Amino acid sequence: MSTGGNDIHSLPSLDLEETRIYYQNNLGFTIDLVDEGYLIASRETMSIKFYLTDDERLPLKTTCTICSEKIDLLYQEYITRKILGLSKVNAYEMKAIREFFIKDPHENLLRFKTKPNLE
Repeated sequence: MSTGGNDIHSLPSLDLEETRIYYQNNLGFTIDLVDEGYLIASRETMSIKFYLTDDERLPLKTTCTICSEKIDLLYQEYITRKILGLSKVNAYEMKAIREFFIKDPHENLLRFKTKPNLE
């Protein structure tokens, strides 16, 4: 999966252990670092840094957009994994964009979409 570079998104976590388990076991991320107050998870060229918070409102306001050239394969993988809260794929023909959404256990919204064709 590519985000157009090695972008690092920063998302809040109400429980880092729950975040670790979800992203590793459900979404197929590798956990690169766990330290007091934060963790870093990655998959291919995309990384997400999570920071511990006790503010339950923060994840409700947080979105992370992840661009991938393999959007259909990723979506099929998540269907096979039976990811709860997986949206249907939205397709926008005019812009050749396909996207889907997942909410993680803390309600962070993950938006997976095709890389824009800039030709």
